[in-house]
Amino acid sequence: MLEQDYIMRQIRQMIAIIMKVVFGIDTADTETIAILDLAKKAKSDWLIEELDSGNIREAILEFRGATENQTKDDLFIGFNFFSHLCSLDDDILAENNISYAEIKDEMRAFFAQYGISDQLFDLIFFE
Repeated sequence: MLEQDYIMRQIRQMIAIIMKVVFGIDTADTETIAILDLAKKAKSDWLIEELDSGNIREAILEFRGATENQTKDDLFIGFNFFSHLCSLDDDILAENNISYAEIKDEMRAFFAQYGISDQLFDLIFFE
């Protein structure tokens, strides 16, 4: 349990670091990030609703396709998605058979789409 909490804090810190370095946004709460494209905003809201409804596996699969254009809004969708996913209760993740390692792997694949190297990812996660 303690290790899982540590991993989740690392994920949130990584998002905050990227927001600060890339966009100059100094916030740990990515929920405040404005997604300008209304269709993408609706998609982001829907993904969050799916997570809250307990449809985590489906939300993860849908998320992969929702960010394929690699726009700034897609990146913000990813930040919102992972921030919210990391805030879910451990019991909900366990019920959906979602591990923290799987969340980290999803993040690694997502950030790789934007050119964030494995080395930077590993540096942030102390691997």
